[in-house]
Amino acid sequence: TTLEQTQAATQLFNSYDIISLRPTTPSTLSLACLSHTAPSALTAHIISIPLTSPQTLRLKHTLVRTAIKNGAVFEIDYSGALEDNDSERRNWWAGAREITRVTKGKSLVVSSGTESCQLLRAPRDAGNLYVIFKSSGRVP
Repeated sequence: TTLEQTQAATQLFNSYDIISLRPTTPSTLSLACLSHTAPSALTAHIISIPLTSPQTLRLKHTLVRTAIKNGAVFEIDYSGALEDNDSERRNWWAGAREITRVTKGKSLVVSSGTESCQLLRAPRDAGNLYVIFKSSGRVP
């Protein structure tokens, strides 16, 4: 039953300090954002939006700001900005600007999101990249 599955999942996640989710559909994004209205052991701390594919997830202000108000942060991984594929790189920039606009530049975490050592960057490089997309997103 659903109750038994929830209890089993709660026991599994109790041993973790931070939970991150990467929603791939509008309904899972909504669920990830709204799980913060009633915090539990299953509440995601970090919501990571896939940025290199065309934006299928519409970031609604109310959902995103509800999640932020209740403690969530949104992750932007910079590996998409370093892609060789032009369309993936354009999608990444558009998605990064949209997340920055909707969150007003607050509650963002920048990470590498890569398994390749060649795509890792120094902390200042990641910080500079954040400044670029924050300014391109016209966030005050």
